Amino acid sequence: CLKNYSQNHNKPAEARILAEEAQALCPDLPAPLGLIARAHLAEGAMDAAAEALERELDLDFAADDERRLLEYLRAAGTSVSFEAAYFEPLDAVIARHAAAGSAAGAGSEILLWRTVVRVHPDGTAQQYFRKVVRLRDEKGARAYDRVRFSFASGDQELRLITADVLKADGTVEHARTGRGGRAGGVDLPPLAAGDTLDLEWRVDDLRPGFFGRYFGFDHPLTPDISVPVAEGEAVLLVPPEIPLVFHARNLPPGKAAPAERALDGGLREYRWRLADIAPARLDALQREAPVGF
Repeated sequence: CLKNYSQNHNKPAEARILAEEAQALCPDLPAPLGLIARAHLAEGAMDAAAEALERELDLDFAADDERRLLEYLRAAGTSVSFEAAYFEPLDAVIARHAAAGSAAGAGSEILLWRTVVRVHPDGTAQQYFRKVVRLRDEKGARAYDRVRFSFASGDQELRLITADVLKADGTVEHARTGRGGRAGGVDLPPLAAGDTLDLEWRVDDLRPGFFGRYFGFDHPLTPDISVPVAEGEAVLLVPPEIPLVFHARNLPPGKAAPAERALDGGLREYRWRLADIAPARLDALQREAPVGF
């Protein structure tokens, strides 16, 4: 009846309010979210429509019509996210590191570990992560059977953007993506040696922290010091009203200071990058801190 109300009365705002009330009463029911998305579309709120569709697909992964609508909205460019400039196709990452894999004994190798953080004047941040992993053997495959993502539930929102498995024969299998994840993790399709994992996710602060207008970030350029990393990169996008102090550790000479440049809109970009990060020795894993800042 909500759908008929919207169509017959041409009052999408009122229909959206009714659908939101229905969704609050039945939070596990996907249908109200689909109606909310269409009401937002009628109101011209494309970003809000896309968000409602993502939430609906979290509840009904098999809703192909909703998925096609979401893909259309994304293709139409509802908005340009801050991380868009740092995205590159998976085949480009693989081609750049075709010769990676010199460390013997590691069950996997990380071809790319990229983090982009957009800092806001109130001290909150939006964090984008990209992790591309090549599995070398069955041990490495077992380690990634389920992938977990770190975030502070209640204070941050997790959104899994991509969880793809590129098989050795060139086919691609997709895991379920969306907001929240399943308890902060994702179950990947069956894995085997030779597979390449492509993981993208966002972690966004929902509110300022206890210290108010303050930003702190402790970040390693390798997510796992026991495996080789072909390329580790961290990027901060910071407004001028947020002064920063950097403390780097275990970085090679000349790599502690970030590359810095001004961006359109007044932001400044700070970028750290290391290539060919070797895994720590087994007898030193408990005492060697990861390279980072």
